[in-house]
Amino acid sequence: LNAAFGYTPQIVYVAAAAYQTQDGGVLAAQGPAGNGDGNIDPGDFLAIPVAAVSDQFGLGVYDWLNPSLAFAATFSSNASGNPVITWPSIPGKTYQVQSCATLSGAWQSVGSQVTAGASQISISVTDTTQTLSGAGLFYRVMLVSP
Repeated sequence: LNAAFGYTPQIVYVAAAAYQTQDGGVLAAQGPAGNGDGNIDPGDFLAIPVAAVSDQFGLGVYDWLNPSLAFAATFSSNASGNPVITWPSIPGKTYQVQSCATLSGAWQSVGSQVTAGASQISISVTDTTQTLSGAGLFYRVMLVSP
C-alpha cells in the first residue's frame, strides 16, 4: 500500500464483483452483498483495518495475531471484580475464551464464542463466573474459525 499510494492508510475498503459478461454486462453478484440496486455503491464496501491484516515480514501470520509482534491478551476487571479478557482480533473471525485452574487441567469455555465485527480489531469477554479476588485461573483465547 505504501509503494502504491505513498502512505499506508488505517482502513482499506474492499468489494468484489461478478458480471454476466467479460466486458462488464450486468452485475450478477457482489461481496459484501450490497443493497441490490445493481451497482456497487460507497456503502457496499467492507472496511478492513490494515492493522488487522498486516504481515510486514511475510511470515504467513497476521502481525496482529503473532505473539512476537502484536498479539497479547490483556486482563482487567469490571466494577464487580470479574476478569475482563481483551485481545487483538481479525474482523469476521470467531474466538472462544477458555479458563482452567491448572495448565494441565481441563479447559472450560468462558461464555459463548464471539465473532469480530467487520471493523472490530479488538474483543473483550467478561468472565462473570469468577472474580479476580478468588482462586487464580489461567485463560486462553482460541481462534475457532481460521
